[in-house]
Amino acid sequence: GMTAERDHLTHEAEKLRISLEALYSSEVTKDTTIKELEEVRLVSSKNVADLQGNICRITLEKDTLTQRIQDLEVTLADTKSSNETGIQNMESIMKTNQLQH
Repeated sequence: GMTAERDHLTHEAEKLRISLEALYSSEVTKDTTIKELEEVRLVSSKNVADLQGNICRITLEKDTLTQRIQDLEVTLADTKSSNETGIQNMESIMKTNQLQH
């Protein structure tokens, strides 16, 4: 009677101990997983921030280049215009010279 009862209780206690160990082990695993996920999240956030920084830098460079292109187009137009004026002046001088000779 008593021995069987004690053996039964010992067996039940052993099953409980094994269950508790498994539970503790899964808690440890969960904590580790949470830490790993947090690290992944931090790396992802940093990568996103780096990409956003790159996008900002590239956008600024693009705007600068666009402005430089526009400035060059204005310079080109001015140069063409003054060249045409110069050619017209030369032509009128040549005509004047021809009339004088």
